[in-house]
Amino acid sequence: MKKNYGKQLILYGMLLMLAGFLAGCQMQGEERAGSGRYSASSLPVGAKEQASGGEAKEEALFLVVSNNSAQEELRLYNYENELEYRYYYTVGTAFLDKYGQQVSAVNFTPGKAVHIGHLDTDGKLTEVRIAEEAWEYDDVVRFSVQPEEGLFKIADDKYAYNSELFVFSDDKISSLADVTKNDKLSIVGLKKRILSVTVTTGHGTLQLANTELFEGSFLELGRNIFAKITPDMQMEIPEGEYVLTVANDGWGGSCNISIRRGETTTVDLDAIKGEGPSYCQLMFAVDIEGAVIKVDGQEVDYSEPLQIRYGVHSIAVEADGYEDWSKHLYVNSPEATILIELESKGGSSTQNDEQTEGEASAGSTEEDSSGNASTENGSSGDSSSGNNSSGNGSSENNSSGNGSSGNSSSGNASSGNNSSSGSGSGSSSSSIDYDQLMQDYLSTLRWQSLLNSAW
Repeated sequence: MKKNYGKQLILYGMLLMLAGFLAGCQMQGEERAGSGRYSASSLPVGAKEQASGGEAKEEALFLVVSNNSAQEELRLYNYENELEYRYYYTVGTAFLDKYGQQVSAVNFTPGKAVHIGHLDTDGKLTEVRIAEEAWEYDDVVRFSVQPEEGLFKIADDKYAYNSELFVFSDDKISSLADVTKNDKLSIVGLKKRILSVTVTTGHGTLQLANTELFEGSFLELGRNIFAKITPDMQMEIPEGEYVLTVANDGWGGSCNISIRRGETTTVDLDAIKGEGPSYCQLMFAVDIEGAVIKVDGQEVDYSEPLQIRYGVHSIAVEADGYEDWSKHLYVNSPEATILIELESKGGSSTQNDEQTEGEASAGSTEEDSSGNASTENGSSGDSSSGNNSSGNGSSENNSSGNGSSGNSSSGNASSGNNSSSGSGSGSSSSSIDYDQLMQDYLSTLRWQSLLNSAW
């Protein structure tokens, strides 16, 4: 009996030794996978030689997966061995841009391509810098994805991507399938290969309830989105704060809404329809003597303010020697002044007060067709919601606009749903081509806000 017990003890001891050996192997494997704190002995090829004081023959390229500033921790993906590492830094760590200028550590957001320096005696990084050989395009809104071919198209340029592609949204790893044409992206690449895609402006969903009273009319969302209302409609909208306005047959009103990334915001139109019928004090300004204006087919005396019911109305203007002018007018504000520009039959047009103030003529739009150039914003329009831009670089604002989609007319930015090239996933939006629509429609709310900003 004692002899058997001794054998059991020996066997048990051997099992303990084997378990310890396997646990050690597992810890080493986990450390390589990025779950532990790293010393020079566990650094990737290239960085190891720097840590030991030697010269690296070739620096490893890393991609920032996360940057925890509270714990001063970087998670980096190494393209040489396709492993992820965890590194720590301090206030003494030099964070450099691609030109060697020191910048804040908070600029090293997920998706950035970087090189690292050696580790100090405490195992902390001494230097992190943006990879000079990598390129980065910000505010990309014109793009498309062909997943079956592994192609990512930015404006008119084609780039390849593979399983190593990182996609980030809200500083978290996401999926390319979740990116839609309403998103604004920051893209990092190397030569003709995409390394990372970061959603800088995401999208949420606007859900309308009790739409019956307003169906067939339009909603206006901010100064960028104009869409026809359909039964219980849903729209995919870039995240942000908006003023939603609806109007039809004497009813209408506005409310403030917030669109959050990946969330659905529901608005009950019964709650904002107001007390009908509502009217707009409307003035027309036409700098042509003898011009005739008709509203809904009836000639009106526009020398005095007109009472026009909320909703959609037809406007037509005629004058001897000038081309006929006609629009649909979306009345959705208590008061407005519409400036009308007529084109002479000889080809020239009348000068319009709004043009002298730097505003666009009624319903006109101009689009940037610069190919791969950066997007530009014309005058005082707000930021575009989406995909009408032809640029793939960083946006540039010529005046007070914010990140336009390449539409130079004030207030006539894209609705975010009229791009000819979307992403790999489809959009559920009911919005229509805003630029095309606004050639035929005017909004009293937008028109008055433009005049107020000009004055």
